[in-house]
Amino acid sequence: MSFNTESGSYLDLEHTNDDVFLEPERRLLFAIFERAVRDFLSDSEHYEDAKSWFYNKEDFYTFSCPWICDYLGIDQERLVEKVENLRYVCKARGGGTREIYEILGDYTKFGMAA
Repeated sequence: MSFNTESGSYLDLEHTNDDVFLEPERRLLFAIFERAVRDFLSDSEHYEDAKSWFYNKEDFYTFSCPWICDYLGIDQERLVEKVENLRYVCKARGGGTREIYEILGDYTKFGMAA
């Protein structure tokens, strides 16, 4: 599986045997998820942007939610469902940081350390 980046280069995952090589990329993608979750949970001006980013299923561009989910092998619908539930919980009782890591913690099998 290859992913075309906007710079025109490719990351060929089928020919990459070294998981350490992918670790920085995975960390970056999970940092993007974390920022989007925090923005989605907030009532800041970034809420609408985060919401549209999570609900986007059609625009498959580098760093879009569907692209990252595909890259990491994450079920986007399940991820969005968890984020929606988390927003409801946070609105009801506050908090959110621990829960963000619990959502992302489900994906430790994709190379992210807890």
